[in-house]
Amino acid sequence: MRVTFDVTRWFKPAAGQRRLELDVADPAIARVDEEWRPGRHALLMIPARPELSVEITPESDMWRMLDEIDGYAADAAATECPAYWRDREPDPLLVDPPGAAVSG
Repeated sequence: MRVTFDVTRWFKPAAGQRRLELDVADPAIARVDEEWRPGRHALLMIPARPELSVEITPESDMWRMLDEIDGYAADAAATECPAYWRDREPDPLLVDPPGAAVSG
């Protein structure tokens, strides 16, 4: 199903669109805990490979995950990116960069 998300925070990349339209699994079919409704918050992990599904962490787990992400980001702030990742050519198969965003 096609869902529109209003993004309040980006992680990687650090900035992006304020509104995203994504194809995601219908919760009635996927049998997830929380159904879609306006105003619901979620953590979205958008894979680099377009054939993979968007991973959605529901609001009930989102805040714990955000704390973990913020902790990992603080630990990684002083870490230099390895040359393999820093100096490679962009992948022409990736139309849009991967990312993670919070909607709500």
